[in-house]
Amino acid sequence: MIKKRLLTPGPVSIYPPGLQAALDSNVHHRSPEFKAVLSETIHSLKKILGEPDQVFLLSSSGSGGMETAVTNFFSPGDEVLVASCGKFGERWIELSKTYQLNGKILQYEYGEPVRPEDIEKNLKENPRIEGVFLQACESSTGVQNDIDSIAAIVQKSNAILIVDAISALATMPLSCSTGVDVLVSGSQKALMVPPGLAFVGVTRKAWARVEGCKTQRYYFDLRRAKKAWDDGGMTSFTPATSLVLSLRESLKAIETWGLDRLIQLTENRARATRAGLETMGLKIFAKRPANALTAVKAPGNDCDKIRSQLKQRFGFQVAGGQGDMKNMVFRISHMGYIDHFDALGVLGGLELVLKSLGYPVSLGASLVAFQKIYDEIA
Repeated sequence: MIKKRLLTPGPVSIYPPGLQAALDSNVHHRSPEFKAVLSETIHSLKKILGEPDQVFLLSSSGSGGMETAVTNFFSPGDEVLVASCGKFGERWIELSKTYQLNGKILQYEYGEPVRPEDIEKNLKENPRIEGVFLQACESSTGVQNDIDSIAAIVQKSNAILIVDAISALATMPLSCSTGVDVLVSGSQKALMVPPGLAFVGVTRKAWARVEGCKTQRYYFDLRRAKKAWDDGGMTSFTPATSLVLSLRESLKAIETWGLDRLIQLTENRARATRAGLETMGLKIFAKRPANALTAVKAPGNDCDKIRSQLKQRFGFQVAGGQGDMKNMVFRISHMGYIDHFDALGVLGGLELVLKSLGYPVSLGASLVAFQKIYDEIA
């Protein structure tokens, strides 16, 4: 028997009590019982998002949250700045083009982080920029951007800062209280819930844009969503009841563990894993690595073989690269319902896989390197 161990950067391993709650979802979405669940869940989400003025829960993937952030705050022709350092940054570019925004694009090589000074330069040169879009964690490359520095820069301008935190929420310090105006996230990452929910936190500064926005929208119309919530504490359309029940349990657990502690453990696990990888002669792809995941340069042309053996021999499922990086990197998640010993297991399995493929590996060396960093926090 081989136990399945999901270490992909979304979907992730699900929190078991949350999964059990989802199975017990025989509840009507307009009933008083579910209204109470929804209220509790939104209240908990507000805490994790840093107490934004409004929180909206959408039945969609994270990309629905991204589309919501484009269509509710900007009108066709508005000037925006999009900073892209990977595949999901490119999604902001695609969305801005789809909704006819006048986008200035800052394009960085894969593996490079967004440079805050570039954001500052562009905002100073063009005060007509209405919004800045970027990722907190670019999960296609394993890059973590310096959101605090960028937020401080954007807040000095008239623009609002829109951050894709789908892979970043609960893996790094991130909050609407520190300068992020629209914070987008999703259920299938660090919150340990199956895919299908997106969240959008909106500050008062950003909400002031909504009524004047001329972009056509229907399902992702936050005016409609706010009215439904204000009038009856409900969503404007049928919510994914089973996922909301699951999310409530995950949020309860995170509150018990402590959000700061969860971030601290994730950061330590990421550093410890990278220390272990480096003992095998493997190179980290990102110049500024994320807490949420690590993208590893695959040696030779063996990316598919490495991933296949990890899964077939040991049950560890890790992700490959995306787009042009499909055969260049594999990605190991540090989030979801996992602990440090899951990460130790991946390293042990990877040593054996590399050895079988003829790479020089000192068995056990990665575990020692991992344990030294884990010992800092254990």
